[in-house]
Amino acid sequence: MSRALFESRSTTMRWQRATRLGCVLVGCLALSSGCRAKEAARAPTAERVSSGGSAAPVDSALTVYVEWQRDWMLLSNRHKAEIDAATPAIVARNAPVDAGKLERDPAFTALLDRQREEMRALMARAPGGTSVEALGAALAGIGSGVLTDQGLRYVPGRNEAALASARAKYGDELVNRVLAREQWIVTTLASAAP
Repeated sequence: MSRALFESRSTTMRWQRATRLGCVLVGCLALSSGCRAKEAARAPTAERVSSGGSAAPVDSALTVYVEWQRDWMLLSNRHKAEIDAATPAIVARNAPVDAGKLERDPAFTALLDRQREEMRALMARAPGGTSVEALGAALAGIGSGVLTDQGLRYVPGRNEAALASARAKYGDELVNRVLAREQWIVTTLASAAP
């Protein structure tokens, strides 16, 4: 095999490995959305989500939750773009035989440390409580987040089974309040697309 062909294949393999690393990192970021720190200092939430309660707390909690979800998607997409942009230089500095060096690369670890702190700050203000669980169940009925090669993307689409489940567990009033603001929710979450 000629040296040029070997180097070309070697470069391609490094790029593929680095691309997979970026995908794994973004996947980890996506999974972290489901993980909520149990911290006392969280954004205010409305605990009253059953029927008979005022609509104002539900609307307030919905606004806080949807805007936080959008911020999380924006930050996750920015982090993915930064990793994608830095990957070629990191791979070029580290020979393919030393794949373990990627995790010790100073520029790479500095990037990940900065991103970790940014995500930690965002997660610290994640809304929590019963109302967020209820709102999440209702929101699952109008769309979902999808991880693509470009990043996280919100895909609107009715899921009647999820809406029925949210109605059964949390009541018609909550689901109807969410559906009344469906266009705003879809527009807000879709604005985070890469």
